Amino acid sequence: MERCKGILRALGLLLSVASVAAWGQGQPAEEGSRPVRAASFDSLAQYPQRQAPAQVLSLNDSRIEAEIAAVVESIAVRVGDRVALGDVLLELDCADTRDALEQARAAHRALAARRDFADFQLKRARSLVKGGNISDEQLHQREAEARALAAELDSAKSAEARAARDRDRCSIKAPFDAVVMERLIGVGEKAAPGKPLLHLLDVGALEVSAQVQASDEASLQGAETFELMLGERRYPLTLRSLLPALEPLSRSREARLEFALAAEESAASPGASGRLLWRSARPHLPAEYLLRRKGRYGVFLLRDGQAQFHLIEGAREGSAAPLALPGETLIITEGRYTLRHGDRVRRVE
Repeated sequence: MERCKGILRALGLLLSVASVAAWGQGQPAEEGSRPVRAASFDSLAQYPQRQAPAQVLSLNDSRIEAEIAAVVESIAVRVGDRVALGDVLLELDCADTRDALEQARAAHRALAARRDFADFQLKRARSLVKGGNISDEQLHQREAEARALAAELDSAKSAEARAARDRDRCSIKAPFDAVVMERLIGVGEKAAPGKPLLHLLDVGALEVSAQVQASDEASLQGAETFELMLGERRYPLTLRSLLPALEPLSRSREARLEFALAAEESAASPGASGRLLWRSARPHLPAEYLLRRKGRYGVFLLRDGQAQFHLIEGAREGSAAPLALPGETLIITEGRYTLRHGDRVRRVE
């Protein structure tokens, strides 16, 4: 009997030694507590990188049209040429327009002369009526003639201004710095309002368009840095706008971003496709530490010698979960699978 008791004591001693070896030496075993390992939230937190398909767009992808009807006299540019704001691109044959301008100017001069004579007659009539040499009716007639000619003169000025604008429209000029992408008309063809003449692409005014999934909107809006990845190169960006409309099929929203390049750096080419990258500003707990209790996901915290189950709203299996906790909060990393909320635990190294 004594021999059996000795054997049992020896087995108990061996089990105690094995437990210490497994969980670290020098750790006092509190009665009824379970040994666990824990780490601070700061040491476990991740800041996941998100991505979305993106494309470089030009803000000015324009087909230049004529504003008047006229035959094309000459074209000063070819496909691939770079043009600056105000450069002449195309000349129209505007002999009729120039003649109309000269006629408008002549009509303006004739009316100005008649108005000057009417003003002279009105001034003389006012002096004569004081001496009783003409009637009030004659004075009123002179005043009416002067007012009518002044109105006709204003109309002639407007007609001359319109004719001058039409004359200026004979020279089609670049509305912005651009590259000529297409010539859509030839010399000798007749241009007309609404008929495209040239296709210009602005390679300086660029934006990035990205399709962001609804589930990534919060991380996008909270991110501090954005990059466009095209092949091996990355371009820094800033978020300008997240459009409110939701694309019904892909359940995504369009984000618009601007390049944030140094003066000496060149932006990407319009039409280039790549990936928008951003890193969440919110700390996330890696998916491996999530546990499911009563159908919902959370994590066990070590507080005051107890395992406390902390529910994480919106957490999904297999995905890192956004979590707002003080950095020093202890999260149970080992020995957590069989824990229940409120279990007594002790931390071992």
